[in-house]
Amino acid sequence: MIRVGKALGNIRDNARLSIYDELVLEWFETDKNILRKRTREGREIAVRKQVAAPLYDGDILHIEADLALVVKIRACACVVVRPQTLREMATICFEIGNKHIPVYINDAQEVITAYERPLFALLARGGFHPTEEHRIIHRTSTLALHRWPTVNRNILIKQRNR
Repeated sequence: MIRVGKALGNIRDNARLSIYDELVLEWFETDKNILRKRTREGREIAVRKQVAAPLYDGDILHIEADLALVVKIRACACVVVRPQTLREMATICFEIGNKHIPVYINDAQEVITAYERPLFALLARGGFHPTEEHRIIHRTSTLALHRWPTVNRNILIKQRNR
């Protein structure tokens, strides 16, 4: 069994690694701190992350000689919405977040979430023109207000006490 504590980099940044085995994960497994799975070639991997950062597609988990063990996120059905205005972006994110579904926003300002028929219908009724696409959910930007740094919390507490 191979034990992993953190990602060692990304395969996209390391062109010298040409031979690798893939640890295939679902999008929701990338946030888990403890994970035990087998790679495509049958190697058993135990991940116990030292940092609460998610795993990304292409992350290198282990290197031995010229073989690298790399994360591969499985593509899934997604609801993709392309808001036209900042107000639409806020409304779409509110509606999705109100259902306690993770919201992801990529560099192209697309709002992406795992496909759910009721959510798709809700966004369509709202006139936001959602599309169903098969994609890898990359964790580029995600709102996590409960993970604010302690410094920000202290500033808010001080302002409230004035």
